[in-house]
Amino acid sequence: MKKEDFRVYMFFALIIYFFNFNKVNDTVDDIWGWATKRNYKVEVNNSSIDVYMRAPTIGFAGINEVSFDGFKVEDVEKKLFKKIRLQEKYKVYDIFVHVEYSDQYGNYHYGKPVKVSRLSVSEVKKYKDYYHFRGRSNISAAY
Repeated sequence: MKKEDFRVYMFFALIIYFFNFNKVNDTVDDIWGWATKRNYKVEVNNSSIDVYMRAPTIGFAGINEVSFDGFKVEDVEKKLFKKIRLQEKYKVYDIFVHVEYSDQYGNYHYGKPVKVSRLSVSEVKKYKDYYHFRGRSNISAAY
């Protein structure tokens, strides 16, 4: 990252911080994720949360080990946890995972969305931190 780009990033992060204190960490995380070109995305809609991610590869990292293209499932689940905790208390969200697969020509296409779980905001807010929530979203059921 160039020095000028970093200065622009910090300028906008400070503006966001002063105008919206409660959501600054998530917003800065979104900006940083865009700048580093993550291979996953978490979007909140009216009644669902959509998780977009690349398909895992099995065996490249080691025998029978599942690896992703530059991220871990825990990273996606942490982002999901943060986004749910920022929502209204009495909402319930269906969690859909959209897995992106590569065809024989190297082009990427999303498969059909898979509903992996249903999470209540009030229930998620009961967890002290991500460490205690870990694994509850059932994201790994999509692949």
